[in-house]
Amino acid sequence: MLADSLSGYGSAPWSYWAEGADGQRHALGILDGMWTSAFGSRFTRPLAISDTGGAVAGDAAHAARAVIRYTAPAAMTARVAACIAKSPGGDGLDVALLVRGKRVAGAVVVDRWTATDQTVTLRTGETVDLSVGPNQIPGHDAFTYRIRLTEAGGTISPDATKGPAGCI
Repeated sequence: MLADSLSGYGSAPWSYWAEGADGQRHALGILDGMWTSAFGSRFTRPLAISDTGGAVAGDAAHAARAVIRYTAPAAMTARVAACIAKSPGGDGLDVALLVRGKRVAGAVVVDRWTATDQTVTLRTGETVDLSVGPNQIPGHDAFTYRIRLTEAGGTISPDATKGPAGCI
């Protein structure tokens, strides 16, 4: 295992961003709640990213996308497994897996989506992003997620991101 979004949550090489409809990304800070903390911003609520889940804000025209980013600390070739499980209701989430800013996989997700066979070659400082936004209509846009990077020669089980809550 090279990296896991759950066990590495909140520390480098993981970072958390909001992407507006204009394509600009803004780093998220910690928002402390009464019972839990998450990365977010008071300007993009309800957008938030926790260790296992998150929520997006807006609609397709005025989206605030949640972006979970892995930044390679060294050159590597790795296999990426990513999963999104959407909360019930609503018209779906627009999910994209990006490598160095280029979309390599994605879908409109109304239930669960996985990408388990993505091999990536990264130089130091290059990124893998899981970008999650609203589909068309706002509402019911919460999700659970997990991202894992393993050595390229290893295998990733199809259930590597599956757990009792869908992706953990």
